[in-house]
Amino acid sequence: MIRQEITRKRNTRFSSWIRNNLPDTKTGFTAFDVDFILFNYRTKNIMIIEEKTNNSDLTYGQLKFLQRLDKIFEKGCLPNGYKYKGYYTLIFENNGFDNGNTFIVQNKISDKKQLITENEFIEFVNKSLENDNDI
Repeated sequence: MIRQEITRKRNTRFSSWIRNNLPDTKTGFTAFDVDFILFNYRTKNIMIIEEKTNNSDLTYGQLKFLQRLDKIFEKGCLPNGYKYKGYYTLIFENNGFDNGNTFIVQNKISDKKQLITENEFIEFVNKSLENDNDI
């Protein structure tokens, strides 16, 4: 059986179905949800955000999967004109901007956590998705 979801606070009926009905991890099968793919359809900029709560990090499996997905996007497996802006992990000390510190990790470049406020995160996303420059 695939590792159980940690939060158990949202409707996990389909998540539970996947874990109970699809092949076992020891067969090589794994399943991950990608928390957010942010996309600006006007600029065609795309980025991936993985959300972690309770100051947790990506599991080894999540990290390896996201690294592979990152390489696929970087190699131009997106339609013409689309620009991939990278994948990031947003780590909440608790479960939101309002109840503890929040960190962002640009996974491709480093695993260093950078403290970020809610307004800084909004500005970061807007800058990343609204223009054609690299971030």
